[in-house]
Amino acid sequence: MKGAIAAGHPLTAEAGAHVLAAGGNAFDACIAAGFASWVTESPLAGPGGGGFMLVHRARDRTTRVLDFFVASPGLGLATGSATAMEAIDVDFSGDSIQVFKIGAGSCAVPGTVAGLEEAHRAFASLPWRELLAPAVELARAGVELTRGQAYLHAILDLILRHTPEGRAVYGERERLVAGDRLTMPDLAETLELLAERGAAELYRGELGRALVDHVRASGGAITERDLAEYRVVRRRPVRASYRRHEFASNPPPSSGGASRTRSACSTGSGRAARPEPRRRSRASPT
Repeated sequence: MKGAIAAGHPLTAEAGAHVLAAGGNAFDACIAAGFASWVTESPLAGPGGGGFMLVHRARDRTTRVLDFFVASPGLGLATGSATAMEAIDVDFSGDSIQVFKIGAGSCAVPGTVAGLEEAHRAFASLPWRELLAPAVELARAGVELTRGQAYLHAILDLILRHTPEGRAVYGERERLVAGDRLTMPDLAETLELLAERGAAELYRGELGRALVDHVRASGGAITERDLAEYRVVRRRPVRASYRRHEFASNPPPSSGGASRTRSACSTGSGRAARPEPRRRSRASPT
């Protein structure tokens, strides 16, 4: 199958390209690249995150969105059970500073694993285990930081190495720089568990219980009920006509899609379609 893959690291794109070369479809490639990004682009991706997948099928010309964004935690807990979040100033360019809230109190219910498994169940063609194999290999063998990734490590250093667990991965005494090799053996074991047992291991298994124990001990609010009741939501995309083309993107709770449709309407002819109502409570994307 022919295709093109865009990613934040060459090895992320290669993981997807190898799947296409092996006979996989676009969804197989996306899933494999997504798991690989947990290693190659770890400052911005990982098993604790969430996201959206915009799906267009040429054979029936349908477009849908898989919404697996993170959910607000705390089911079964009294209000105020979580500790306060910690504020960290991140300087992007010397004159552009953004405040990030970090710590266990900032941890939301993860959705990425459930979302990728749902995409695999509905659309993929290759075995689940095969799609996680490149990520397992990368986590064990390690990846060399590119200049782009090293920049992310530099500006996010206060977050990445804020805890003893973070320093064990990203440098005990000093941060990683371009050319350094990052290995993640613990993540490799997590990926192997997911490859063997599927998303259920995170949402109803020992892996999920370990996550809850760690987050709760550190003052966070994720509960076993949060994980057990997490669901991927299928949504209709927001749409806008633009110069004889139709633009489709993610609806709320994603903010980017609605912003882009408004931009398309303000610069071209046509109008945006109203997104469907939200059906479940989610944390607000930042």
